[in-house]
Amino acid sequence: MTSNAAQTGSRRGARRPQPAARPDRASRPDRATRTARPDHPERDALAARDDPVGVALNRLQRTASTVRQHIEQAVLRQESLTWTAFAVLRLVWAGQRVETRQAAADAGIAKATLTGVVDALVARGLVRRVEHPQDRRLVLLELTASGRRLVRRVLPLVRAEEAFALASLDRGQVAELGDLLQRLGEHLRGEAALGRRS
Repeated sequence: MTSNAAQTGSRRGARRPQPAARPDRASRPDRATRTARPDHPERDALAARDDPVGVALNRLQRTASTVRQHIEQAVLRQESLTWTAFAVLRLVWAGQRVETRQAAADAGIAKATLTGVVDALVARGLVRRVEHPQDRRLVLLELTASGRRLVRRVLPLVRAEEAFALASLDRGQVAELGDLLQRLGEHLRGEAALGRRS
């Protein structure tokens, strides 16, 4: 029989199993790869056949979100601007002076959202609020000199990315897309749609 001391020594001398090596950070799949939605053309084809309206609206929403993110990341974040903030700047620049309710409607945002966006633009010295000359209850928005310089510098870059976003379509398809979206918007702003939401 081996002594207790020998057994103890044997145990002490035994090598402990090493933990599995952790993958190097560079070799790990990035977040985009881990969370990317896999392509399932067969499933998508079945969905398009069985629920064409739902599929079309889902694609519309996803594409609009993708375009927005692309322009924000390619151009606007360098100026610390969001898509909504630049949309307001662009509207005011085009209209010289824009009443706040009209700006909210044209930008497709709630009046309360517009108030927060304008507050931030005013704080940066890009926009100012002006009293309406005929109706003191109304407020007009206009660009400051700094705001005009910013729009003149950024707008060409935004337009270039907008053109890139639609580069896979020809001019006729771009025009058709614009017409379809216009019709959709008018339909949802019509009396029948308002009645369904009341």
